Amino acid sequence: MVSKIIAESCGIEIRAEKEWHYSFFSSPYQAHRDFAAVDIDQNKAFGDLAVSPVTGEVAKILRFDSPTPTTKTLPEHLTIIKNREHVSRIMHIEPTAEIGDVIEAGDPLGRFVCNGFFSYWVGPIMHVEIRRPGDFLRARGGCELKPLRKNGVRKRQVEELTGRITGSGKNNISVSLNNPGVGAVAGQPALLDGATCLDYAGVWGSFPVGETVYYNGIPLGRINKTGKYMSTYKTNQLVVCVNGKPFEGISFMSCGHARLLPKKYGESGLKKGERVEIIIRAI
Repeated sequence: MVSKIIAESCGIEIRAEKEWHYSFFSSPYQAHRDFAAVDIDQNKAFGDLAVSPVTGEVAKILRFDSPTPTTKTLPEHLTIIKNREHVSRIMHIEPTAEIGDVIEAGDPLGRFVCNGFFSYWVGPIMHVEIRRPGDFLRARGGCELKPLRKNGVRKRQVEELTGRITGSGKNNISVSLNNPGVGAVAGQPALLDGATCLDYAGVWGSFPVGETVYYNGIPLGRINKTGKYMSTYKTNQLVVCVNGKPFEGISFMSCGHARLLPKKYGESGLKKGERVEIIIRAI
């Protein structure tokens, strides 16, 4: 059984192990913009076995083709798990579980797949939403998620933004920052979530539209949508440099981790354990 609850909605708990990373906004797709989806990285490779973040009965399994920038299509899978009066919608997993199986959070579910919905910097992830039983195919319609975190967020600012590389892959680079993704909105500390290279990102907390989101004194953008528990903001055009080299961006995770996104697949030049200096500035 996976013990840590990272979000809940409609009586369904979404769980993760301590070492997993997760994000509510590091994706361009509509469910994330509507506060209704979370992507979970279980620190696996494509093809590795994924475990379920939710409990329930497998009610439906669908396979369809996902688009790509070329004429080629790649298989995508949709697994629906029923729990009480709602269902969990899980994508990017080729299921090994079968319809009728009753599973607990932590039980094997399927294998991680890559498809045309992924940007080049995205590694193996599991997309999770909570939906009404008869409405799980549309892009919209997910139930708003309430993020959960045991410890509060404290305001943090450092003179120089630095980090230590904790993992380096061809898709992205994990980094431990001396300011672990804590920003500020309206003078209040706010946990950042999302990628600087997308047109939007998010913060934990319900903040007024129009307020500026800051990170280490840098204006990242302005709040454009407010939910019950989180807010999104339209990102400013930003330049991110790591050790003097331009990167596509930086992606903040809700678990307090961050990832550096290289300009091209496999071209970071960074190694695990390396210390880095990071500069973020507006264009």
